[in-house]
Amino acid sequence: MNKHLIIDHGNSRLKIGFFTEGKLLNVELLDALQPEALFELTEAFAPEAILYAATSHDDAEMIARLREYATLIVFDTEVALPFAVKYESRATAGADRLANIAAGCVKFGYHPFLIVDLGTCVTYDLYDGEAFIGGAISPGLLMRMKAMEHYTSRLPLVDARKVALTGTRTEDAMRSGGFNGWNFEVKAMIEAYRNERNNLQVALTGGDLSYFDRADKSLIFADPYWTLRGYSEILRFNAH
Repeated sequence: MNKHLIIDHGNSRLKIGFFTEGKLLNVELLDALQPEALFELTEAFAPEAILYAATSHDDAEMIARLREYATLIVFDTEVALPFAVKYESRATAGADRLANIAAGCVKFGYHPFLIVDLGTCVTYDLYDGEAFIGGAISPGLLMRMKAMEHYTSRLPLVDARKVALTGTRTEDAMRSGGFNGWNFEVKAMIEAYRNERNNLQVALTGGDLSYFDRADKSLIFADPYWTLRGYSEILRFNAH
C-alpha cells in the first residue's frame, strides 16, 4: 500500500494531505510555527514517501526532521513533472501552479484546460493540450480589500462579503467594489479563455473558492484540495 504525505508549507500554516494509493484520505491544517504536531502526525501515519513544498523559503530544520520518517522529496526546479512546460521560467511559476497543472492533466487527460486558483492572488493557468504555457495573475479578494485601506487616508479596512451591487454607505460600497469586482473578473477571464479555445475544461480551487458565485456548475469543476492532489501526482511520478 502506497502511503504518501503531502506538506504544503504556506506563510503561516501547514496544509497536510494524507494519501493512500493516490486517494486523498484526510487533510489537516497546522500552525507553521509549531511543527511538532506535524511530526506526531507523520509518525502515526508512517508514510512511505513525503513531498514538501514551501510557498516562500524552505525550513531546513523541518526538512531534516522529515527525512527521519520516510523518503523525502523537496519540491524545487529539479523535481520531474508529468507534463511539458513552455513557461519562460519554470523557477518563477510557483510550486502550487505547477501542482495545479499536474492535477489537471490527471483529471482532464492531457486535453486543454484552465485552472483558476482563488487565493491570496488569483492565478489563471493554461494547459494547451501539449504543455503548460502560462496564464495570468491578479490580486485576490483580501488583497483588494487591504489595498483600498492601505493606499488611501480615509477608507477603512472592511471584510469581504457579498452585498448589494450599490452600496448605500462607504463600507458596503467598498465591499461591492472589492467582492463584485473580484467575482466579475474571474467570470470574465474564464469566458475570455473559453472564447479563445474551444472545449476548454475549467477547474477552480483556492482558499476563497467558497466565496465565488459559480453560475455554470455543470461546466466548471471545483475542488478545494486540487493543489494537494497535484502534489500527490508529482510525488507518485518521482517515486517510481
